Amino acid sequence: MFIKKFLHKYHRWAYNRQIKHGTIDVRQLFRNEYDDIKGFNRYDVIVRLLAIENYYQLNDYGYDMYKKMQAKRQPGADVDRYLSIFIQLIQSYDNSGYDNSSEIQLDKYNKLYDGSHRMALAFFHKQYVLSCQVLPIVANVFYGLRWFKENGFNKQEMEEIEQRYVSLKNEIFNSRK
Repeated sequence: MFIKKFLHKYHRWAYNRQIKHGTIDVRQLFRNEYDDIKGFNRYDVIVRLLAIENYYQLNDYGYDMYKKMQAKRQPGADVDRYLSIFIQLIQSYDNSGYDNSSEIQLDKYNKLYDGSHRMALAFFHKQYVLSCQVLPIVANVFYGLRWFKENGFNKQEMEEIEQRYVSLKNEIFNSRK
């Protein structure tokens, strides 16, 4: 982790002692990412879910949206390489199932900090409980609809993302937890 690298040895120890390990139901995590004022904050998970569905041939546009999002997040990045790595993660899940030792990272308010690829896979495979680390930080991650509009996603893309969000939301709110 970036922050650990620059902390003095004593402070790294203190920081590590503040990290909590456990599990979280991603349906609850999905709910945690909704705010009455700002709306849903993690549409990047939805785009990743669309890319997973593209892999399984349930749509033909998820990869393009994923690469577009990655290019906007990290200008100059090799988005084809990122997609290839993501596909390897999907294939690993197919071959071996979910790896419990691979923890998603949450902030101290149980909002997603890192692990959106694994969260999307959990939704696709209905493997709702994931291992997690709760870090003593506040995650200032924002991928609301406004981010996608401001980063050149067109009307059709926005509609596809929003429709998949609504579909997932209905699935989650109609599930048991």
